[in-house]
Amino acid sequence: MIRAIRDFFSHYFNWRGRTGRRGYWLFFIASAIAIVVLHLVDTIIIAPLLGFTPEKIRESTSGYPLSFLYVVITFIPCITLSIRRLHDIGKSGWWILLSLVPFVGNLVLLIFACFKSDGDNRYGPPPADGYTTSLV
Repeated sequence: MIRAIRDFFSHYFNWRGRTGRRGYWLFFIASAIAIVVLHLVDTIIIAPLLGFTPEKIRESTSGYPLSFLYVVITFIPCITLSIRRLHDIGKSGWWILLSLVPFVGNLVLLIFACFKSDGDNRYGPPPADGYTTSLV
């Protein structure tokens, strides 16, 4: 899981190449764990220090500064990771625009993320270890 996180951040702005299922899903599991932990820290420690009551926290996202910061930091690389995952199954990165279609678009992208690598394609060789291979 550490390798998936390191791979994710080392390819922050890289939309070229491919990312295998292993690297993709391990990062998203690690990310989900990070969001839960940061949300708990925000709720239990940070929000009370900032003077937020439980009611104010539920009404506003400003009671979750660490969670918000994490989302901001990982927003662009999540897009590039998804593009590289699409490349791994032989699809253009433009398919990421499906995420703009409510529910159905994200469901289709989720299904695509589950597909196996399709061997060599125009985006390069398949990632041998399931992490990112990059075209330079």
